[in-house]
Amino acid sequence: MTQAMLQTKLGYQQDWLIKCGPVRLRVPRRVVGVNVLLLSLLAMVILCSLLLGEFPITVGQVVGALFGKADRAHLILVNDIRLPRVITGLITGFGLGLAGTMIQTLARNRLATPEVLGINEGATLAIIVAITISSSQLFGVWWVAPVGSALTAALLILLGGGRVGSQGYRLLIIGLGLTALLRSLNELIISRQNLMHASALYSWSLGSLATGNETVNLPVSVGLLVMLPVCLLCSRWLNLMRFEEEIAIPLGLPSRGSRLLVVCCVVVVAGLSVGAAGPIAFVALAAPILASRLIGPAHVPMLTSAWTGCVLVLAADTLGRLIAYPHELPVGVVCSVLGGPFLLWVVLRQPAGR
Repeated sequence: MTQAMLQTKLGYQQDWLIKCGPVRLRVPRRVVGVNVLLLSLLAMVILCSLLLGEFPITVGQVVGALFGKADRAHLILVNDIRLPRVITGLITGFGLGLAGTMIQTLARNRLATPEVLGINEGATLAIIVAITISSSQLFGVWWVAPVGSALTAALLILLGGGRVGSQGYRLLIIGLGLTALLRSLNELIISRQNLMHASALYSWSLGSLATGNETVNLPVSVGLLVMLPVCLLCSRWLNLMRFEEEIAIPLGLPSRGSRLLVVCCVVVVAGLSVGAAGPIAFVALAAPILASRLIGPAHVPMLTSAWTGCVLVLAADTLGRLIAYPHELPVGVVCSVLGGPFLLWVVLRQPAGR
């Protein structure tokens, strides 16, 4: 493959080329436009999440509460209840979208997501075990989620023969079995608790933003901010991982170190997301697919997937508060209901033989 053909395939001819002395920077026009539109949509979804619910309020009341110029009821409703929930949704959606696109690109399989490979279930099991042993509150042990996801990823790689990224379907099958095993352990532990404790654990294990608070949001946000530059540094490697190894390695892809670093990033980011809101399905699967359709196949949609994940989580949470009024459906339940048809659509659209 010649350099000109490769640049055409990667979409470089559609980029803006900014020159500043010896420095040259390529700015993809379509990616910039799509991200601007996604951020605008995200702002609208955030506003709807603050406005709508069991007690609808106006835009003026929301703005007044955010600036501390509203009555006590609106201050509590916006700043203490809905705003922490929105922040938790942003954190969770951002992490799931980012982790989903990285692991899908690594495995070269749209169905390879943290929840399918057992990474989310491993993080969930770690939190449930920590809460059961220490009798801590749900938001007190968020930090064990990345540990659980890391142990699960290590077991997945070990069962897969130590080969990461080169046997996508083999890892997928092993991950499905691992997910079923870990989920059964989670359900077994929950079933052994008293009724009140089991109910709280079960509600959290469905995926919910209702427990969002600054005790979790602040450290998880810091963790994601620390991991984001590392994930973005992997973007060039991820672009090369879409090709066969005989093409990618001569172009500069390290044979093993790059894949291991991507796995580490996925493990930490997905674990932090689970620690913030519990295991939420569908988002890590759908966000990268929707993002890649928006920006085209020329780039790995890292940030685009993250913004899409934020939109999906907040939209699903707001929908769950409206369709079950005066009660609410956890965001994980809404995402699972939407994820079933979406998964069928993805599978049925796979070309024959792939």
